[in-house]
Amino acid sequence: MKILLNPILLILLFVPMAIVGTIFICALGKRRIESNLLNLEQSFTFGFLTLLVVGDDRAYVGNLSVQYLGTHFENRNASLYIILQLVTYALVIFLLRSRSHYFTQAIGFLVRDPFLVGLLILGVLSSFWSETPLDTFKASLVLLGLAIYASIIAVRCNLQSLTKHLREFGLWVTGSSALVQIFLPSISGNPKDAWQGITGHPNVLGAMMALNTVLWWLHAVDRPKHRWGSIAIAMTSLIVMLLTNSSGSRVILVTLASVALVTRVLTQLRFRQAFTAFLFFLVFSIPVFLSILLNMEAIFGLLGKDKNLTGRGEFWPDIIIAIERRLVFGYGYQGFWQSWRGAENPAAHIRTPFFIPTHSHNGFLELALAFGLVGIIFFSLSFVRNTIYMFSLFYFNKSSEAEISLLLLTYIICSNFSESGLWAISYYPFLYILLSVRHGIEIAKENSPKIVPP
Repeated sequence: MKILLNPILLILLFVPMAIVGTIFICALGKRRIESNLLNLEQSFTFGFLTLLVVGDDRAYVGNLSVQYLGTHFENRNASLYIILQLVTYALVIFLLRSRSHYFTQAIGFLVRDPFLVGLLILGVLSSFWSETPLDTFKASLVLLGLAIYASIIAVRCNLQSLTKHLREFGLWVTGSSALVQIFLPSISGNPKDAWQGITGHPNVLGAMMALNTVLWWLHAVDRPKHRWGSIAIAMTSLIVMLLTNSSGSRVILVTLASVALVTRVLTQLRFRQAFTAFLFFLVFSIPVFLSILLNMEAIFGLLGKDKNLTGRGEFWPDIIIAIERRLVFGYGYQGFWQSWRGAENPAAHIRTPFFIPTHSHNGFLELALAFGLVGIIFFSLSFVRNTIYMFSLFYFNKSSEAEISLLLLTYIICSNFSESGLWAISYYPFLYILLSVRHGIEIAKENSPKIVPP
């Protein structure tokens, strides 16, 4: 009940709710909604629902998050939170009512990625072999709803608009997290005094701040009129990221910054020059990679970690053994980590001397636990398809769209080396599905412009 009792947290959620409610009242009264109000609607519909996607039961949005709908209910106030969720989602659905034609278009472009659709269908079908079929079925339906929402956003927003919304959302998370940590440090809930903001975990906040830092820095380069404001936001995001004490976020930041720099250089070259430079980069990366392997212990020391990755390496072998037991189809969606089942929990034997893990701390291992080799193959084929589409954007002279696509794909992959959200009800599949649908729209726009909405 912490979110319902703390006034500052209520304010943080009330502001977007008040704006959404204002739009609702204007629409209900059949008043004309001006273009700036429509832009406000789009921004806050995206931002508020994305906030509910990012949060989990540890976050300050708490049990109002979308993720809570797909989890096993142990909270005695579950009914209250579900009612609040349904009211919130009903408001957003009402806002989208005049754009119902986007729904059919969204479904049409979603099914153009057969491997992505295969993963969604596999989640529903995994109810048949899950040890908790009702929980698996419920979670898979929530993920399916998240996929449809992401697809609708992809139809409504091109990649440039998406970048704008992501910057706005990143700014909201930065400011809200700073307010929470400064004025409510006692309820941070993290024993290491690492900032976790409104996301519920330092690693999640750190990864988001790494992406936000790069996005606002690129905005400062591209928009000289807003340069100093953008730099200020980028630096604030960087400071928040450092205060999370997340070593993974530092790796993500360096990786994203490097990708952005290389992309900017390559887009200024002709095709042959860019291809030659890319080959040179590949050749140069081999000794760099070997050097990293030879100096792994020193690198981990600089990041404040050991080669065991803070205990992860102690239970990853047990997870691999568990995957091998159900190698083909896995344990079903959210069918492995089930602490409420006690001794019948499939993950009951996975523990370390220092803590009992509640997830794999790796998105790819988590995907294998849920869907086995079939799920890994489906995701890999979908990722290859999206990578090809991303490079096609360069071919069609859409360097800005290709840049944000490459940054987001890199962010999703890098984050899931230490987090488990690759195919959970979380921010990562939301971004991935959004990108996949948008890629299909961009390619279709070049091939058949008449069939694509403006």
